[in-house]
Amino acid sequence: FFVLEDSPDPKIAKHPIKRAASLCFASVKLASQLRFENLKPDTFKGKALCMDQFKSLFSTARIPMRNAKDAIHVFEDSNHLAVMCRGKVYYFQVLWPDGHVAVDEGDIVDILTAIHSHAQEEEEEATKNGTSVLDPIAIRAQQSIGVLTSLPRKEWAMAREELIQHSSKNEESLKIIDSALFVLVLDDYIPQNKHDAAANMLHGSYLLKQYSLVDQDNNKDN
Repeated sequence: FFVLEDSPDPKIAKHPIKRAASLCFASVKLASQLRFENLKPDTFKGKALCMDQFKSLFSTARIPMRNAKDAIHVFEDSNHLAVMCRGKVYYFQVLWPDGHVAVDEGDIVDILTAIHSHAQEEEEEATKNGTSVLDPIAIRAQQSIGVLTSLPRKEWAMAREELIQHSSKNEESLKIIDSALFVLVLDDYIPQNKHDAAANMLHGSYLLKQYSLVDQDNNKDN
């Protein structure tokens, strides 16, 4: 993974939702270009390089297997992205069925704002248990599926099978994540340095997508 520097645009540099929307919109446009094969090829010494591997950049997932290597699945007709926020999974359509971009950056800002607000409200409600108040971090840890993907491959395969057997809703949710163009993780954790940021990503992201965006809150002034 890569830890990106703060955005040079002061309008979004300290605004996690706007920053995430900007990155998402750029990624969605790239996914559309790849689908229509009109992306300008990379070149080296004046010669165009093969970019066939780019087809697996989006809409790809590694499915863990108990006694074999991970199975690579490419969902060619995918038109949605998945969002993980406070231990919950959301998704919304970003491409039309024909592959053209279905949203603009402003749309994504509005959608992500609504997702963040809903996840926050749900978490606040979940922390109330009669007269006691539960730790919100503990609530997230209990609900988050991303951490399971950091387990050894066989253990994650077994955990995934158990989740699917336990509930058809779990199976549907995993399919939504697997088939998404990519996963966006909205994280309100404020890393103190790049090493702290990297450690947080390794424990909080969904690690089995070929392409994921992790938006960490870097507004230390808040």
